[in-house]
Amino acid sequence: MEEKKLSVSLEAEELREMIGAYHFRGEDFFSLQSISHMLSPLLQIKAYYIWKEKGETVSYEKYAVVFLTLGDGADALQELYLSRNCLSEAYMIECIAMELLTKAYGEFVREIQEETGKWVMKLDFLGDTYPLELLGEFYKEFGQIDITYNESFVLSPKKSVAFLLPVTEKKLGNPCNTCDSCSSLECLFRKRDCRKSRKAGDKKLMHLYYGDGKGKTTAAIGLAIRAAGTGKKVLFTQFMKGSRSGELEELQRIGNITVLRSQKQFPFYKDMTSGQKMEQAEIHNRMLDTILDGIRQGQYDLIVLDEITYPYQWELLDRQKFQKMAAVAKDTVELVCTGRDPASFFLEHADYISEMKCVRHPFEKGIRAREGIEF
Repeated sequence: MEEKKLSVSLEAEELREMIGAYHFRGEDFFSLQSISHMLSPLLQIKAYYIWKEKGETVSYEKYAVVFLTLGDGADALQELYLSRNCLSEAYMIECIAMELLTKAYGEFVREIQEETGKWVMKLDFLGDTYPLELLGEFYKEFGQIDITYNESFVLSPKKSVAFLLPVTEKKLGNPCNTCDSCSSLECLFRKRDCRKSRKAGDKKLMHLYYGDGKGKTTAAIGLAIRAAGTGKKVLFTQFMKGSRSGELEELQRIGNITVLRSQKQFPFYKDMTSGQKMEQAEIHNRMLDTILDGIRQGQYDLIVLDEITYPYQWELLDRQKFQKMAAVAKDTVELVCTGRDPASFFLEHADYISEMKCVRHPFEKGIRAREGIEF
């Protein structure tokens, strides 16, 4: 096992860029700067890694297994703010830590390339190409390190990651600081404001279909199919729904569309027990974790969050976790939300807002939902 200590920090300009990326207000800059300064002496950024070659479980010819952490200082400061109900400050720590981890990846890759003379192909986080369950197998080879994990494969300290680092002899690029004129959008060294295409039509936006009328999910499905038809990768998620629905069978046959939903059907909200509400909230929060991981790993171009307004309104999910996911999604993926009675968050952040009004509905005549039309 090899160990490498890293040193990264955020400059004032990078903190200013975070205001737009994470939906902070302009006046939050000074709080971000203050918290960043408090975090700096608490960081103990380390990367532990072992070099391996192609085997039965991993097909890369040459790669490193890497555990990288910011240390437990960020967790401790965040817990302190949470214990005092300072939720905004705790969220700022989460966002700053994400930016620091991103910079730490880049610093680690630079040093590896300089030391080995090889070129890093990608950062392959466990759970992406290879299953998260491999974490335990790899971890055994590291001996004593400052990172642990639980039965759900959640790392501690929380600001830690595990990934594979495949390398090649072939020169793939160079940290040359010419992002403005470079077309390599996947470069690990690319500046934040150059990560999106120079094409005007590539800006990612947020959609909201809401109202008491029929057609919200139908509109989102149409947009998902249109995106998939142009080669975009789509994640179609459904909240609050667990029963059979005809559109999902067809969506799952489309190669570029992945469907994510609960497999368990719950009663209507007003008929739920407190235990059922807790169980459904846990399911929704796990879905948010999966969505966030997919966004971070660049797996999707468009994500549909069908019926998301209900669990957000009824607190059947962690609102802060959802807002964090939406912040990470900004300018990265197209986000499509549906449901009735949207909270102010959706109305404030959506770029497209379409209201479906119910003028007339056969339910008023006692006609029940019909297969192939309503479900």
